[in-house]
Amino acid sequence: MKLGTFALVAAAALAILTPRGAFADQTIAYPTVEESLFTIVSPEDWELTPAEEKDDYFVLEGPTGATLYLRAMPGKIEETIDENLEYLEENYKDINIGEPSESSEGGFASLAASGTGKSKEDDTEVSFGMAWIAFPTGQVAEIWFETTADDKEGAAAAQKILQSFTPAK
Repeated sequence: MKLGTFALVAAAALAILTPRGAFADQTIAYPTVEESLFTIVSPEDWELTPAEEKDDYFVLEGPTGATLYLRAMPGKIEETIDENLEYLEENYKDINIGEPSESSEGGFASLAASGTGKSKEDDTEVSFGMAWIAFPTGQVAEIWFETTADDKEGAAAAQKILQSFTPAK
């Protein structure tokens, strides 16, 4: 799908899924309302940039600069984690990641981890959190955020968005 189609679908998802009378939050279906694999709830002031292709990331950016990425793709959790670690190593130094915690999201196996590092580009200290959820369809949902280490408000909002993850029924 092209960007315009995803933008239209994302706008429709927001319009359809945002509860009436609840102006503080927006519910986002991924990848589309019609083929929803999962939903998340974000503050209304977080800006959504839809994915350009089916397996690309949707991006949510908060007013403090905290950025959350979400997608689902075929594969196994371990493969997705390896891909994330490669990204971190390419873009950050002094990476410190805690042990992943195992849990169950909507009855599906999941892992979550958080950590810190420094941007290789400008030496900015960053915090990040990641969650991976395995679906019986053979897809893995990946939701993660990054923000500057001193952005406690953005990190807290991103964590709340991560925790709002709900598998489609």
